[in-house]
Amino acid sequence: LGTIETRAGTLNASTDSVRITIRGRAGHGAYPERSADAIVCAAQVITALQTLVSRNLSPLSSAVLTFGVIEGGTAQNIICDKVTLRGTLRTANSEIRAMMKRRIHEVCAGVAAAMGCTADVEVISGYAALVNDEGEAARVARVGARLFGCEHMLEKKEPSMGGEDFS
Repeated sequence: LGTIETRAGTLNASTDSVRITIRGRAGHGAYPERSADAIVCAAQVITALQTLVSRNLSPLSSAVLTFGVIEGGTAQNIICDKVTLRGTLRTANSEIRAMMKRRIHEVCAGVAAAMGCTADVEVISGYAALVNDEGEAARVARVGARLFGCEHMLEKKEPSMGGEDFS
């Protein structure tokens, strides 16, 4: 309370929700050749998607793709026919955001096809990246310092991959 933090340029990332449904063919664990295992496919999809940031972006660019939910299966001896993944995509600018959305679809479709499955992908747009105008950020810093004192006016050195509805 009583402290202001800002910065010129990108302050917070965009926030998109990612939902992927992998569909395979169920079967008995004793006869795996008769099925298309959605759990194994989902594991491969997650692994492949984790390379998007490290192999599709410059190390100086910012993006995060995190999966926090994986749901699938009904019994320990049944090969699963459907797995749902849910996660978040955070990007620092609109070009990276568009590329990541496109690549998520491409990677999911390719991996799923290679494993005899399909992938339904939804990337639901959330908040845009919060990018502050340089002049307005300087104005906020001046007014904040005048109102609350210089010690209560902070300049954030690096952007955050957290999201913000101010955008």
